[in-house]
Amino acid sequence: MLLGACDFHFTEVNHNNVFENLYRPNLNFEKVYGAHAIYYSLTGAKYMFNYRINDFAFFDYNLNKVFEFFESSSFICCPNLVVTELSTSDNNHCYDLFSKKEKIFYSKCFTEFNFKDYHFIYLNLQDESYIDKFDNFKDYICALFKIKYPGKKEYLEQFKERIDFQFFTLEDVKNIHLIHL
Repeated sequence: MLLGACDFHFTEVNHNNVFENLYRPNLNFEKVYGAHAIYYSLTGAKYMFNYRINDFAFFDYNLNKVFEFFESSSFICCPNLVVTELSTSDNNHCYDLFSKKEKIFYSKCFTEFNFKDYHFIYLNLQDESYIDKFDNFKDYICALFKIKYPGKKEYLEQFKERIDFQFFTLEDVKNIHLIHL
């Protein structure tokens, strides 16, 4: 069960396959890429582990293998229960905030995406060296947005709409930094 996925044919084709908040992608289209989160059965975990060993990058370019193998028991949740922010990636692709690529992602992968339905924390907007200079999460994250995106300051108000400032506290972020070390 993919709890969230990058399905670049969702608005074009796969939204028609949704039944009772689940769908299987049309296998004629190959752009179901990386998963935001997956819930595995034991059989599914073994299958994915074996593919991971034999074909390291398959997660990111062909999840259709999963839907072909688990023909009657693999699905994607709709709406996605988990969504990842894509401005930070270690897979040689990223979708910078407010870029054309990011806009294409949200328009192709979702029919009615609303940031308020999820709780985002942007990894590229974390910086240990600034964290102790602020008293609250909102001031910290907004200051880092201005520092790391100096050419996009006009997007600051839109960015603030993406963040639930009541969900994360500055202490939460400090603890995330401690875990990361």
